[in-house]
Amino acid sequence: MDETLLRLAPADLDALLREQLGRRLVVAGLTLVPPAPGSVHLTGEPPAELLAGLSTYAELWVRWTHVDTPIGAALRQAAQHDADAVLGWLAAPIPCGASSVPADNAFAPPDWQLPVIAALIAEADDLNLRDRCVFALAGPGATQSLARQAGCDEG
Repeated sequence: MDETLLRLAPADLDALLREQLGRRLVVAGLTLVPPAPGSVHLTGEPPAELLAGLSTYAELWVRWTHVDTPIGAALRQAAQHDADAVLGWLAAPIPCGASSVPADNAFAPPDWQLPVIAALIAEADDLNLRDRCVFALAGPGATQSLARQAGCDEG
């Protein structure tokens, strides 16, 4: 990724997107959370602070998935919106050295992220979205290493 893009003011990035795409950049977002035992992978609460920050960009059309949407359904919605990027927000970070996730997610194993991201990538492959979208991870639990290990483009 070109690091200079990260330093652009919102108006400058909007102008660049308008010039390069000729339309708004469509970002489909979903919050990745630890799965309940025996359940399908569902989405969690949207990150309000991130959404507020993204709303400052006029040339981004952010479509965040509702809570408790199965990952497959979230990706089908991304395809329907012809998303340019899929942003997975890792909701529950695991502190360094911790052997478990926070108490409100006590049922989740400490390494829950990789299987959930793998499920996201597998669903995306089934829908042929990987050729059409950039897949990125963000959030307190996201790292470049985890993103690459899981098959995402950015982290």
